Amino acid sequence: MSETEAPKKRRGWVTALRYTIGLGLALFLLWVLSLFVRGELIAVEVGGGSMEPTLQAHDRVLARAIRPTEPIQRGDLVIVESPDDNGPDMIKRVVAIPGDTVQFRRQILLVNGEPSPPPGEAQSIHPEAPEITYELGPREYFVLGDNRGTSHDSEQFGPLDRDYIHSRVIYRYGPWSQRGRL
Repeated sequence: MSETEAPKKRRGWVTALRYTIGLGLALFLLWVLSLFVRGELIAVEVGGGSMEPTLQAHDRVLARAIRPTEPIQRGDLVIVESPDDNGPDMIKRVVAIPGDTVQFRRQILLVNGEPSPPPGEAQSIHPEAPEITYELGPREYFVLGDNRGTSHDSEQFGPLDRDYIHSRVIYRYGPWSQRGRL
């Protein structure tokens, strides 16, 4: 093999690698675009402060559609349809799932007898919460905002049927300094 043939072979291999990487990237971007077109992935801007400190007003997040057979877990951030007529969709945290018992007792939220504080807080104080107990049915979920004092959530409208929950928040992409999985 001459001295000029080796660099040509190396350049051919590098060109093929670049082509393969470029093709793979293009196929990945087409797949992500197809998720948006089919409605399986949505981009949402947070509208208010009900999810502080987890999410701030004007944060931008990606949410993935939840399939009807896919389980919803305690702690999931979800997008729910407002049970109020023509109300906007809302981002909330699932605090109780089917079969759980939810109680507001002495201004503290209890789930299955245990205090359920918002993220980053020692206890769950609800100054206006009535003394009430919910036994969640097979399709009922209890959703609350992390900033419970300002959130319109299950504290006001009660448990939500599974049909009201349509997406799981999976990633914050804005602001850039706060980006990451949720």
